[in-house]
Amino acid sequence: MWHNKINIGDVALILVVSPRRRERYLVKFEGERIMVGGEAVLEIEEIKEAGWGGEVRRGRTSFYILPPAPEDFPVILPRGAQIITVKDASRIISMLGVRSGMRVLEGGSGSGHMTSYLAWHLAPEGVLYSYERSAEHLKVAKESIRKLGLERWVEFREADVAEVRERDLQGALLDIPDPERVIPAVKDALRPGSCLVCYLPTVNQLERAKEAMEDAGFVDLKAVELLEREMSLREGAVRPEISGIKHTAYLLRGRLRR
Repeated sequence: MWHNKINIGDVALILVVSPRRRERYLVKFEGERIMVGGEAVLEIEEIKEAGWGGEVRRGRTSFYILPPAPEDFPVILPRGAQIITVKDASRIISMLGVRSGMRVLEGGSGSGHMTSYLAWHLAPEGVLYSYERSAEHLKVAKESIRKLGLERWVEFREADVAEVRERDLQGALLDIPDPERVIPAVKDALRPGSCLVCYLPTVNQLERAKEAMEDAGFVDLKAVELLEREMSLREGAVRPEISGIKHTAYLLRGRLRR
């Protein structure tokens, strides 16, 4: 999160621009100075003086100090498990209606990328309960959240989400291979009217999850697939990029009836 003034503990996007390069780094302000890109040392005091949107120079290179957005998180976060991309994450957040003050469940912390997106939108008054069976994945997810300074809004559980013990939750996301196995338990954890979203890479998983959600009493089911094409912005040659993100997963959403 960011405020009017830069403080120790804040996370920033550092945009590095020089005649020969343009790079982005996500950094957390700690200590008296930070290393950017493994080569440039910036003093915290000169960063504070520049402020958000300000510039620090080193020779012909400019370092712009910018407040981050969730789509910047993959710049710094590690990738242990397959991640949910920004295009899908933004739709999931919209489907769940995530906002500050809510209590939300996540089944499958993975590398912590989706965890960070959810926590960002739940702050400053909400909380995310994130379940992960793999100790290795959980370690990576916790480090991701720490790097972004979002620890206050996430409670991790090293357990199967089928063992969820929270109740009266206002939304849930399942990013596990077999959501149909845990949907009955997740139903018991949700407040009537809440949304459940399943992230499903294959059609077979989509079919099984759809049947399980209907059997559990979810209504208003909706499934979507999102495709994204980035544009190349070279001067005089603006066109779609040749490569890009195609299929990632299907998103299945349902609302729990009373």
